[in-house]
This record gives sequence, structure tokens and C-alpha cells, in this order.
Amino acid sequence: MKKKRKNLSLWLFIIGAFIIMIPQIRILYNEIIREYDLYQYQNQINQVTIEEREILLEEMREQRHTVEQVASNNQQVSNLEMNYIDPFSVIEDEEGKTFSSSKFPNNMLGYIVIPKIGERLPIYIGATDYHLSLGTATVEGASVPGGGPGTHSVISGHRGYAGANYFRHIDLLKEGDLIELHILNEILLYAVTGNAIISPYDSSSLKIVEGEDLLTLLSCHPYRVNNQRILIYAKRVPSKETQSSLLSNYQNLVASTSNISSYELYEKKEGTDFTGKNILDIIVKFLDPSLERAVRKELLFNRLIIVLCLFAILGAFSMIYKNNHIKNKK
Repeated sequence: MKKKRKNLSLWLFIIGAFIIMIPQIRILYNEIIREYDLYQYQNQINQVTIEEREILLEEMREQRHTVEQVASNNQQVSNLEMNYIDPFSVIEDEEGKTFSSSKFPNNMLGYIVIPKIGERLPIYIGATDYHLSLGTATVEGASVPGGGPGTHSVISGHRGYAGANYFRHIDLLKEGDLIELHILNEILLYAVTGNAIISPYDSSSLKIVEGEDLLTLLSCHPYRVNNQRILIYAKRVPSKETQSSLLSNYQNLVASTSNISSYELYEKKEGTDFTGKNILDIIVKFLDPSLERAVRKELLFNRLIIVLCLFAILGAFSMIYKNNHIKNKK
């Protein structure tokens, strides 16, 4: 009877450890899945021919022209208030996407890299509920991401969603921090210029500025309250600084300093495999000294909880086995 009670206690302990570990496993799993999606995107884009790339670029130019023309018709060339749609108040449906092409896998336009907070997130076309659950998305009424003078792209993301951080830590970004947009093997580099907290329907700061290449990150604020919006403003880094940037150190990614509307020689490249090393790099990401301290601590906490729970579960199973083994011997 005593051994049965002991085994029951051990089983309850195992269940408790699983309950604690599963949310942490989910966080790590989401990180791996997102990285895998980015590798799939990169492999598919690497196979796009020069002719196909020209077509995609032309489609994006046409969409950018449409956004600017609508603004002009409403005498809003420098103010997109009439077109802006808050992605967290009015979720777009699938037909509300501003731009679509079969060449982009699952309507993934590219991805955003924010080195300071360790995020590499897909950018989907249109802030639908589904797209925002997978990563980040373009905001209706703003320029299509791709760079160029007289553009202002707005990319939205949740402040954490179902075990994923997404834009959870964008409030840690300061002036001068860098953001990368990876679009069609182009890497567009932006430097943070400031931030603001606004009401959900205040679009007064989301303006197209003549001659400027601007990017704004948009998310809910405060964290877990979400009745306001946080904006992170960024401006395109000049070409010379882009050329000297050492941020993009991933293999098979081609850094380019040209705008997406004017490109250089482009070659098809062989695909890369998503290997165990990639997964290991994700697991030990907390060792990256370039990450914000709060982000590193959160990642370390996540990995430690998983390891400790696994050891605890294995230890409990071992004790149950020993108890049953001793009982059978008797």
C-alpha cells in the first residue's frame, strides 16, 4: 500500500511537470517552425528566374503606385489617414490583401529580422487573423514593403501569441537599432529613429514623406492590456552603411544595397537544407551576446524549465520502475 501511494505521488508529480513544461516546449517549437518556414521561403525565392523576378517587382511597383494614387486623389499625399486600417481592431479577410502573387509561398512576402530582440519573422501580405497568428503582416493603406523614395511601409505583429513572442519586445528598441527586411533576396536595412504610443485609430504619424524611405512597426500596447498601439519608427540606412553591415551573416542570403525597384545581377541559387545545426542554434540562442539582456534571460529561462522538467520526469519514471522492480522481486 505504501508503494502504491508513492507511485501515485510520482505519477501526479510527472503530470505536474508536463503541465509546466508543455507551454515552454510550445515556445521553442514555434521558434523552430518559424525558422523552418523562412528556410522554405528562401529556397523557393532562390529558384525564381530573372524573368519571374522582374514580373514580381513590376507587380509590387504597380501596388505602390496604387497606394500613392489613392492618397493623391484624396489630397493625402503626405497623410494616409483615409486609407489606414488598424489591424487589431478590424481584421482583414482573405480578400482584403493589398497584393498577392502565386510566386510568394502562402502569401509570404519576405521576412523581418530584428537582431536586438532575436526575432526573425515572416511578413505576410495582408493583416488577416490567420497571417497575424503566423508572424507579421502588412497593413492595409500603407506602402508595400520593398523600399524606395516616397514610401512608408507599416508591418504589424502581435505582442505575443499562443506561445510565440513576435513583437513582444519591440518596446526595447532604441534609436539607432537596426531592422532588416528580406524581400526577394534583397536586404533592406532600416535604423530606428523613435517610437510613440497612440490610440488605435490615430494614423497621423503614418505619413508618406516625399523622398523618404520609411518603415513603422505596429503592435498592441501595453502588453496584455492592448487598448493602445505602440509604433517603432525607422528610416532606410544609406547604401554605404548597408554595404558595411555585418548583421546578415546567414549563408545563401544575398545582401543588396539597391532599392527593390532597381536591381543588379540576379542568379538562381541551389536550395539549402534545414539541419540539426539550425535547430541547435535556435536552442542556444540565449548565448548570443548581441541580444538584449531581457530577451536572453527569457530564452534561458525557457530552456532551463524544459531541461529541468525533462530531468524531473525521467527521475520520477526511474523511481517508479525501481519501486515496481523491487515489488516483483519480493
